[in-house]
Amino acid sequence: MNEYRISFDKNDGPMTALANALKKRIEARWDTAVSFGTPADLTLSYTEGHRFGEICAAESGFLLKGTEAPDLWNMAGVLLRSIPTGGPFKPAPRCGIYKTEKELCGMYFATHFHNFYHSAPLPVIFDYIEDLAFWGLEALAVWFDMHHYTGTDDPEAITMASRLKAILGHAKSLGLKRMMTTLANEGFSTTPEAIKATNAVQNGYYLKPDGFYHTEICPHSEGGMEQILKNRSDMLDLFEDVQPDFFTIWPYDQGGCTCEKCSPWGSNGFLKTAKAEAELIKKRLPNTKIILSTWYFGEFYRGTAEWDGFYDALYRGELDFADMIMADFPAVYPKYPLTHHTPKPLVSFNEFSMYGASPWGGYGANPMPAHIAEQWHDAGQQLSGGMPYSEGIFEDLNKAITLRLFRMGQDPYETVKEYLRYECFLREEDLDKGVDLIKAMETGLCRDAFAFQTAEKEVILWDRSKAEEAEKLALELNESLSAEQRENIKWKQIVLRTEIDAELVRNENRITEKALDLFDTVDRLYHTGNSKTAPIRPFCRKQIPVLEAKVANPKWKPNPTFWWEQ
Repeated sequence: MNEYRISFDKNDGPMTALANALKKRIEARWDTAVSFGTPADLTLSYTEGHRFGEICAAESGFLLKGTEAPDLWNMAGVLLRSIPTGGPFKPAPRCGIYKTEKELCGMYFATHFHNFYHSAPLPVIFDYIEDLAFWGLEALAVWFDMHHYTGTDDPEAITMASRLKAILGHAKSLGLKRMMTTLANEGFSTTPEAIKATNAVQNGYYLKPDGFYHTEICPHSEGGMEQILKNRSDMLDLFEDVQPDFFTIWPYDQGGCTCEKCSPWGSNGFLKTAKAEAELIKKRLPNTKIILSTWYFGEFYRGTAEWDGFYDALYRGELDFADMIMADFPAVYPKYPLTHHTPKPLVSFNEFSMYGASPWGGYGANPMPAHIAEQWHDAGQQLSGGMPYSEGIFEDLNKAITLRLFRMGQDPYETVKEYLRYECFLREEDLDKGVDLIKAMETGLCRDAFAFQTAEKEVILWDRSKAEEAEKLALELNESLSAEQRENIKWKQIVLRTEIDAELVRNENRITEKALDLFDTVDRLYHTGNSKTAPIRPFCRKQIPVLEAKVANPKWKPNPTFWWEQ
């Protein structure tokens, strides 16, 4: 067994966490025993400067430098991914300076409806955060969704808060920044009827705002703003030990109010509410940066009135409480921020979890390098980074692609090769075949999932042409891996997706017994066994009766067209 020694400042918590994470991964993968001390094969060190890392050749190995802990994690990831599969542990990274291109390299973990982040054991989540830190993650966001609870003293609210604080606490221990999101006018399930927000086709709205839970609060109602601020103050009390670095204030999905005094929400009621909340947050957390979201502007209200009013307020200095502006939209980046000067850093909210397929992650991995590359081509130059939306580990490759774009503008397909080599153990000679596999999977991603829309248990792929080819490539590559490597979740979810799609195509879209076996495996893999939500849980054996009962309800109306297909 080879030996490898790492030197670092043991009084520095994040640096110690990085050294331990390196030891764990090196010893698990290579025939190498890692110890700490000098003389060292690898030295970790901070350096002065702004947002860069550096890899230097040293007398007996390498010196990794970073201006902050996330930069060191980023450099360590570059080092780990420089080693070909199958060989000894001999890092061969490109020495030099790695300057981070974007201001925010974040990720949002949606913790709801018993998805992966809600239900997986915390040690699994902690390991996964470390994996992402090696790809360049520097900030992690969560949301305490009030509508589920009667108040902050609700036992279920306390349980969720404890989980979210544990997740953010681990992120902090690695040296990552912590982010929290909120809806401007969100309310608890006990919101009094007299102050509830309106959700109707009126006052310029041609669609009801999406994702509305009827617990939201109208800031123009008598006592409404006071209740909004009380809710936020109570929530800050619950999370008083977190001290987030960023706080994102959200307009829609859920949220909003269509009453006459609030409309159009994005440039009227939302701005009034966001300003009051931001002042409260800044008073309690003076070092926290405020990100103001524009999600779904113009989706429900006719024309560009929301965008026009929002940008007019921005230019007049009325939004100086915000440090960054967030803009994004499912499938296509909104045109307005790209054609109008934004006088504050503009960040994205990449949606690569729900796009094109439901249940989200219900089929295994959903790689989409071409889609991400297209969005980056449209908006990347104007962005200062972002905070992509994540429902689980099934879009792990999409996260790696996006983080490498944020960090250094790396070509998505170069990241695909790095990912397949490092995370999936593919050999150098198999990487081109692996890229072909990922391309074929993306071709067949979008689908209509009628299995929970009608009594017909069908999933119809929009493009069936590559499904069996993808399965063939995956199974051929699978043969080159050891039994242990095949069970690695990041590879296994790729194989599962190809097997499910090919089985659907071979059986005229029907969910067969073999497909149910595969869906059962996905359900176990993603810890979604407690979910009763159709877009979360795969079409496994335990979920099918739930869906059949839903469809049998005479009051339930099928809606086969989803927002991401409109």
